[in-house]
Amino acid sequence: MTDYSNRSLGELRQTYLRDSSDAMPIAGFICWAALAALAWYLGDALPYWAILIAPAAPLPLSVLIDKLRGRPTVFEGDSSHPMTQLFMRFISVIGVMMFFVIFAASEAGSMAILALGVGLLSGVIWVPHGWSADDPAGLIQFLLRAALCFAAYFLAPDALAVPAIAAAVAVSYIHAIVFMKKP
Repeated sequence: MTDYSNRSLGELRQTYLRDSSDAMPIAGFICWAALAALAWYLGDALPYWAILIAPAAPLPLSVLIDKLRGRPTVFEGDSSHPMTQLFMRFISVIGVMMFFVIFAASEAGSMAILALGVGLLSGVIWVPHGWSADDPAGLIQFLLRAALCFAAYFLAPDALAVPAIAAAVAVSYIHAIVFMKKP
């Protein structure tokens, strides 16, 4: 385990970026695009849990993508790095807050509220990632995602709200893939 107590913020950001993977936004795009297609195809028959899989699946899928490319995975790096700890803690915070989204959607009886809440909340992870990598693209990706999700929720016909929100999240990942700093 490395001692990071005497490292500057700049050094911590450099090592975090160096050890980061671009597989996570690629996996996020795949998962949310798949949800958009599935939601469009199934319509009201889409099971609610499918919406909950979309934000959870990118982490294991990114590990698979990195393994297939012969790169170290998020779990093979230095887990004691403060920026990595911040990122992983935010995943935990988001996971706990998902219960509120599920409760709100259940009370509203709305799959669209579930998709909106999950789409927005799962995007929060890009804020600490961007800050840790000293990259404004993380915050921009989250704000873009929020704007696209709200637009999809308010502008799409009710029957297409869920696939439109999922597609909005997928589109926001294109920004991350193109503009986020690469390791």
